[in-house]
Amino acid sequence: NTLFKERMNCVWSAVGFRLSDGGARFIIHQCKYGGDPRLLRKLGNWIATRWDPPPKGVVLVPVPIHPKRKLQRGYNQSERFAIGLGEVWYVKVDGAGLIRKEHGVSLTGSNRQGRAQSLRTAYGYNNLKNRSRMSPVILVDDVLTTGATLRECRDILELRGRVVLGAVVLALA
Repeated sequence: NTLFKERMNCVWSAVGFRLSDGGARFIIHQCKYGGDPRLLRKLGNWIATRWDPPPKGVVLVPVPIHPKRKLQRGYNQSERFAIGLGEVWYVKVDGAGLIRKEHGVSLTGSNRQGRAQSLRTAYGYNNLKNRSRMSPVILVDDVLTTGATLRECRDILELRGRVVLGAVVLALA
């Protein structure tokens, strides 16, 4: 969790597990590509029981995926994970606050600089559907590798006056 806080530069964070073994990698692969969004919700429930809830009044904002990716997959893995967390912590999920503007290739295997460059224009703020304009935010993602995705999403929200307290991820690479 200390490594996560350093990568994200945040005051609150929670991590499910490290991707240091084959079993953890298999679980993440099943979550993203196995076609079972219920597994993500259950993992969100499980992780929420092992961490103290975030501060009162926050909203969980999952990292968005591009509509084409969502159509292929059938769901946004970060949003399903956030729903599971929210059920246990009694925290609302705002899955419409951020949007993925660009449909790109997977960043798996990219280095820190490559990820940051690729993500610079990938995300945006959804003015029309942002349901929780004033609530502080906890970002939710499936895997934290370099922190570039979470930092980019945080920057977009903070430019719009939102307060981002931290993030929760299913796994830390």
